Amino acid sequence: MATRNTHGFRRIAGLILGFTLLLPIAPVSADPGTDNLKIVIEKLTDGFDADNPNDADVPEIAPGAPITWTFVVTNEGDLPLHTIRVNDDQLGGIPYVSGDTDGDGWLDLDETWIFEAMGSAADLSTAAGTVPGCGDGRPTYQNRASTVGRSGNWQSTSDFDYSHYCNPDGEPDIDIEKLTEGFDADDPFGADVPKIAVGLPVTWTYLVTNTGTVDIVTVDVTDDQGVVPVFIGGDDGDGILNPGEVWTYQASGVVEDLGVTTFTTVDGCEPDDPEPAYENMGLVVGTTGDGTVVDDIDPSHYCNTPSIDIEKLTNGNQADGSFDGDVPVIAAGDMVTWTYIVTNTGDVDLFNVTVTDDQGIVPIFSGGDDGDGILQPGEVWTYEATGTAEHLGTTGFTTVDGCDPAGPRPAYENMGAVVANTIRGASVDDIDPSHYCNPPDAPDIDIEKLTNGNQADGSFDADVPLIAPGDMVTWTYIVTNTGNVDIVDVDVTDDQGIVPIFDGGDDGDGILNPGEVWTYEATGTAEDLTATVFTTADGCDPSDPRPAYENMGMVEGTTGDGTVVDDIDPSHYCNPPGTPDIDIEKATNGNDADDPFGVDVPVIAPGDPVTWTYVVTNTGDVDIVDVDVTDDQGVVPVFSGGDDGDGILNPGEMWTYAAGGVAEDLATTVFTTADGCDPSDPRPAYVNLGMVVGTTGTGTMVDDNDPSSYCNPPGNPDIDIEKFTLVVPTSSGADLCDTYGKPSMLTMRYTGDGNDASSHTQDSGKVVVTGDPLDADPVHITASEKINGDGAIWFTGVVALGDTFVIDAGVGERLDTETHIWIQDAGETVTLQNIEFHTSCSQPLLLGDQFGAAQLLGFVDEDGMGESLPLSTGFGEDADTPTGPSATAGDTIQWTYVVTNPGDQQLADVMVTDDNGTAGDSSDDFNPDPLLDGAFNVGDTDMDGLLDPGEEWLYQSFGVAQLGQYANVSDVVGTPVDSNGDPTGAPDVVDDDPSHYIATFPPGDVCDTTGKPQILHLVYTGDGDDATSHSQDSGKVSVTGDPMDADPVHIIVTDKEDPNDDKAKIFFDDVVALGDDFNADSMMADKDEFPSATFVFIYDETETTLLQSIEFHTSCSQPLNLGDQFGAIQFIGLTDKDGNSAGI
Repeated sequence: MATRNTHGFRRIAGLILGFTLLLPIAPVSADPGTDNLKIVIEKLTDGFDADNPNDADVPEIAPGAPITWTFVVTNEGDLPLHTIRVNDDQLGGIPYVSGDTDGDGWLDLDETWIFEAMGSAADLSTAAGTVPGCGDGRPTYQNRASTVGRSGNWQSTSDFDYSHYCNPDGEPDIDIEKLTEGFDADDPFGADVPKIAVGLPVTWTYLVTNTGTVDIVTVDVTDDQGVVPVFIGGDDGDGILNPGEVWTYQASGVVEDLGVTTFTTVDGCEPDDPEPAYENMGLVVGTTGDGTVVDDIDPSHYCNTPSIDIEKLTNGNQADGSFDGDVPVIAAGDMVTWTYIVTNTGDVDLFNVTVTDDQGIVPIFSGGDDGDGILQPGEVWTYEATGTAEHLGTTGFTTVDGCDPAGPRPAYENMGAVVANTIRGASVDDIDPSHYCNPPDAPDIDIEKLTNGNQADGSFDADVPLIAPGDMVTWTYIVTNTGNVDIVDVDVTDDQGIVPIFDGGDDGDGILNPGEVWTYEATGTAEDLTATVFTTADGCDPSDPRPAYENMGMVEGTTGDGTVVDDIDPSHYCNPPGTPDIDIEKATNGNDADDPFGVDVPVIAPGDPVTWTYVVTNTGDVDIVDVDVTDDQGVVPVFSGGDDGDGILNPGEMWTYAAGGVAEDLATTVFTTADGCDPSDPRPAYVNLGMVVGTTGTGTMVDDNDPSSYCNPPGNPDIDIEKFTLVVPTSSGADLCDTYGKPSMLTMRYTGDGNDASSHTQDSGKVVVTGDPLDADPVHITASEKINGDGAIWFTGVVALGDTFVIDAGVGERLDTETHIWIQDAGETVTLQNIEFHTSCSQPLLLGDQFGAAQLLGFVDEDGMGESLPLSTGFGEDADTPTGPSATAGDTIQWTYVVTNPGDQQLADVMVTDDNGTAGDSSDDFNPDPLLDGAFNVGDTDMDGLLDPGEEWLYQSFGVAQLGQYANVSDVVGTPVDSNGDPTGAPDVVDDDPSHYIATFPPGDVCDTTGKPQILHLVYTGDGDDATSHSQDSGKVSVTGDPMDADPVHIIVTDKEDPNDDKAKIFFDDVVALGDDFNADSMMADKDEFPSATFVFIYDETETTLLQSIEFHTSCSQPLNLGDQFGAIQFIGLTDKDGNSAGI
């Protein structure tokens, strides 16, 4: 029965599954007999229509396999339908799934409703109710679906549809599914890949299913990683894997560390940041009764779990929360120590651990590593940083409420952070905060008063200063805010009426902040404490007290809330006790010269002027009212100054007297002389005695005397020069890293140079040189893996200028990425130079490379292989006679000139000259550079600019080794002078010394370092074929004729065998003298390089007689070594079209 509700709906009870359903009013036909009602059903088996048993789309489904039947119901009539039911003759009532888009319970004309049922495929060979089908008469499952619907007039309409399926025609098949800890994990990047800590147990499950239609009588399950699966269950008891039957196997193991495991791993775990994933493969092989073999495989994976933890402590307290009970209370200005404890809480090694602090503090590693630089699982590293506690009421650092929950105040907060990477680059990180508080408000102030820099709180204290009456007194008042509250008003006074003046310390805000120190100062004149009206107290000497001046410094301050704080501090001074004393110091020409053998005794030529100075000082604490100065040689000292105008020599006051005369000839003088001047060869020294007598106001007499001397010049000036030659080889030109392995040991020479001497092929950003040792000799050198000798130490010791030292990582070991060389003075107190260069072979290393004051001379790799440059040390060889040291043309030659004064007179205007290897030609002579310490030669020990007897001065110059025997001569000249630096009139002293070296051609094919020659640099030697010497194939070179040292000759260089050939390219055509060099240039023929073969024709000067013809190879397919000889032509170098040159 239907009733209409107030919304225009009819209520129909019990139509669908027993529920009451509100249906909208549907159109009702006025003539039900004419309604077109049509419901249609389509039934699908696993998505296939399969209406007829022999249709091509009838699916084959193995017994036991799941099946889904879909029932599609549509309305092809004119009116909506309700009360839709779907039944199946094999399955019964079918449940509705979807399709009622407007949710009104009516199957509208534009709607498609879906019903669905699921089941398992039957074994059709034994099932009842099958029909022949599948195209070959096989038993075919058939079920019939039907549907019915009703119109608004309750007229009904219905439809039905068949669908079918077959079993496969006897097809054997098998499937294995492998699970890791219950997860399929087929894809190494899949979300179901389990992450398991290293060392934990892991369980693999293997599910084996007969997915065919034939019994499998033998089953073998294995794993490609050697794991042994064990049968767990699933068999129905017949030992046969029947179609659809599932057997379970299981195996277990321990999780590997996938960063180092030898087991198979693949990229996986995190798609954006891949890590190693463990992979193993389950395999199954089965056999049917007729011997057919079926198999299947399935992979599974797992990953490790990296993680890291940081715990930050403040003064040993965790203090994570700003209100926590362990938050330390630290006064502003006190030391704070932050500790950062980093733990590898995961199960894989971590690399590149970086610890930072969000407040800019720099944590420093302090320990925990086992030496491998890897943070291993469970390993704990500690870092530390220190600082000074801020005043948290004014700081610009991050603060939060904290400290006291009942009365919060600012708490300092900073965050420790750590980040690290796994071996494959995955990043892990962690953070941890920590806090501290200042103590609660406690205003306080302190004043410390000083007298002439002394505390002198007690009148008998040992630091009470002694100040003579009338001398200056300075009082200093040091005011400190010793509380933790700002003091906004500060007043400093003195009980003796002195007015302290502010002197500094304020940070500019006019507020005395906690910990801030302000300084005030006042000055005055010391009183005579036996008569002063100022406050005195007994003091000065506990055994014999006398009056001590006492005054009190006072300070008062006010905080912002009006709280007043104050403090006082006394200070004292005493007058000196009455001890008269006097001193005289006599000088001759400004030299004290007390000892006639002293080094300061001036040398004065007979007849030269002499000035004696007498400095008289009151070294007591009592005025001297009468002063008399005399000289025992009858010289009359005259007062020249120092009195303050009262005619009294006050304590500490210094008066000066002077007298003049003419130096005596001490060999004949009647004046007093004594042995002196030269301890090893004494001669007469003039001696006179200055004397002073003084009287105090009480009549006490004091006196003193002091001698002074001078000498005449000796008569034996001399000078010596020794010249040394040092060969500094150039690099071999080959990157040692290309020839050998990574370096284990480097031999370096200390050259004393700055960064301007650096010469190498490493990238500029890989080499850092700071400072300049300025040829300091000797120095202390430390070579290590980190700056200033930190990390592994590979060399440490004292090295002389020019000597070598060895950087050694140890046998079989190799140096780190960077090597740091720290050069200090020999006493290890001053850093002179820091050097960093690259030593892991990602940058080139060449013999001869120069890094600041360190030059690379030798290289040994970790297998003990290497090479070195010929070694010369120190200044090199004296080489007075040929041949001298051996060099390769182009090497650097260092000449050191050692100039010595073997005489007994000082020498001025010392000049060293070198003839530059051209004896008799002064036009190219030069003066070597002096080695300086500041403005003076390094050997000028007294820095007076004079070459004193026994002094050794150094000079130096450099050149480039020239081919053959080389000789140059240096000479030195100096002028004898007296102690004032004036010439004695003696002749200049001179000396000279030769030096030699011999240089040969550098070895090797120059074509290896340049392009093909554009210019050939050649020498005409006048030789025949018997002088020929080269490394080209014999068939590439021919020489006929002999010029027999003809001089001069006419030479033509061309590309043709006949120089008169019209097509000949002429590269040189001119007259050449014997021994002269000349350039054959391809550009003369408009060519930018030489051809394969080059021909040289040597004629007499008039070009009438051919003396010699030569052919040799010039396109670099045959070697060209410097010094190669082709008949009368010697090859000495080339230039390619890019301007690169080789040779001399």
